[in-house]
Amino acid sequence: MKNLFNYIKLYPSFFNWKIFSEGAFFSAWGHTRAPFSVNFQITDKCNLKCKACSFFGSGERSSSCANEADLESIRNFLLSISKYKPVVSFGGGEPFARGDFLEILKTAKKECGLKTIVITNGTLLGDETINIISGSKLTDYLVISLYNLYEKHDEIVGVKGAFEKTLGNIRKLVKLRGVELIVSTVLMEENARDLERFAGFFLNEGVKKIKIEHQNFITEKEHEAFNGSAVFCPGTFIKKGRFDEQFIKEAWDVLGRIRKAYPSVFVKPPLSRKEFYGWYGADPAAAGKCHFIKHSFFISPRGQIIPCQYFNNCVLGQIGRDDPIRLWNSMNYRKAREIIERGSFAMCSRCCK
Repeated sequence: MKNLFNYIKLYPSFFNWKIFSEGAFFSAWGHTRAPFSVNFQITDKCNLKCKACSFFGSGERSSSCANEADLESIRNFLLSISKYKPVVSFGGGEPFARGDFLEILKTAKKECGLKTIVITNGTLLGDETINIISGSKLTDYLVISLYNLYEKHDEIVGVKGAFEKTLGNIRKLVKLRGVELIVSTVLMEENARDLERFAGFFLNEGVKKIKIEHQNFITEKEHEAFNGSAVFCPGTFIKKGRFDEQFIKEAWDVLGRIRKAYPSVFVKPPLSRKEFYGWYGADPAAAGKCHFIKHSFFISPRGQIIPCQYFNNCVLGQIGRDDPIRLWNSMNYRKAREIIERGSFAMCSRCCK
């Protein structure tokens, strides 16, 4: 329940009574009648190489755009789900690396009337794109990912000058006020000690909300437990060893100070001390179970319907071929949920959704 309230505070315009009206169906069937949100990885392409990235962080992401879902199939999919009014979150890769992304946004917002989130690194926006997004209100929330300030950020994303470029675009967006802007970061060993300064910096720049997400990862030992499974092979950051106990203590203290000093900074998910120590320590199950697969799904850049971004090989359907609502309520999807729940996968316990 605390995750739900955190979500509503972070994205208040998405609140509606559908969230609560689905409760009875959820209790009876273990999932919502239709997905509450659709998370579309619109492209694999990205111009950065972030250490925090599930793919680049493990050296696995491809910059290829081969077999990406085309504009027409995406449009037809969005039209097919529009009557159920899910929130559509667009990410990647870097969504603005896709040449027709503004057309996709226009379809979602103007043609289908859907609520949208765009997650971007902010480097490819440009004046024309900023003016179009702001003037036409093509997204409800623009979430810009940053991991530190200046050179420290550039080192994490692997591109010199990335921070200055993104900061310039943030300043333009703050002045235009045509879209609600959220700066997002991930708690890491590389930035934990700088997060207080990071939050203060962007709030002083006029950004209204900061989001700090906990890092999704599995250890090498946890990865070995998958025993070469092809379908449920985890696509997430593989960490060598565990987090140092001193880091865990210091990071918890940092987040505590940030919560007191900055009410407009949101930590996602809002973990208790026990959950936090379990997440970064030896007992990820202490952080709880993931409920994402019961209310939302992902779509890969190739248009494949998958239960989660960390299970890219668990393909349950294809946009343009399968009815998404029928698929959502199918026995096949139900079995996938049961397998994931029974599996107690470490990265599922470390879910930020």
